Amino acid sequence: MTIIEFFTLAAAKIDTSGGSNTTSVAISSDAKDISLTNILMTVYLWAGMIAIVVVVIAGFLFTLSQDDPQRVARAKNALLGGVVGLVVIFVAYAITTIILEAF
Repeated sequence: MTIIEFFTLAAAKIDTSGGSNTTSVAISSDAKDISLTNILMTVYLWAGMIAIVVVVIAGFLFTLSQDDPQRVARAKNALLGGVVGLVVIFVAYAITTIILEAF
């Protein structure tokens, strides 16, 4: 689910054809489809993208470290953090998928 789809699902249809100053608001069935699964998938998507960016930046830091021990250690720590973040995201996805399918 993309961000555009997420926000368009929340759109409401307003019908003002009732006349005599009456207004009725009908929420479309697509807007009612926002569920916990959709929200979690959006969170996992963004968290995964951030973790991948961290891994890529750590790769650049490692490449540009020029054998400076402090810079190499910083790059290794950033790479480790990005990989651990990806593992946590995958495990969280697996756990929530199993739990949500059980209910």
